[in-house]
Amino acid sequence: MNWNDLFHYNPETGALTWKPRTVDLSKGRGCNSWNQRYAGTVAGMLHHTGYVSVKVNHRKFPAHRIVWEMHNGPVPKGMELDHKDRQKANNVLGNLRLATRSQNNMNKVVPNKYGFMGVSTARKRFTARITVNGRIKRLGTHDTPELAHEAYKRAAVILHGDFAQY
Repeated sequence: MNWNDLFHYNPETGALTWKPRTVDLSKGRGCNSWNQRYAGTVAGMLHHTGYVSVKVNHRKFPAHRIVWEMHNGPVPKGMELDHKDRQKANNVLGNLRLATRSQNNMNKVVPNKYGFMGVSTARKRFTARITVNGRIKRLGTHDTPELAHEAYKRAAVILHGDFAQY
């Protein structure tokens, strides 16, 4: 599907707006009434997951995927789209990047009761650990959650690169 036939993209906000339909796109049925109602309006709605989705031909599509494909073509097989700033509704093209499932998971915040990623308790001490390619790597035990988190941050930069979050 050529998304550029259906939508205008606002590079400042990441929003998609409906273009007026032509007779050939509407298959000759109701294009005037559709245009009066929808042309120029923001396309899509915020889904309960936090992502914006757009319905085209009775099928829902993630708005971030439409934005990506409008500018870069199809998402390669085995790849996903990641929102750099973790804001699922921010579909500005510069906020989107290709990622593997593992890289996309690196860009998630996993809150815990200490307020630090990668920290848990072990016998009155604090353990630091990080997940790499689906495997947990232990980073040692520390006297405070802050020290354990520092170990996590150092490892995240080395192991996760641009996708490191802490």
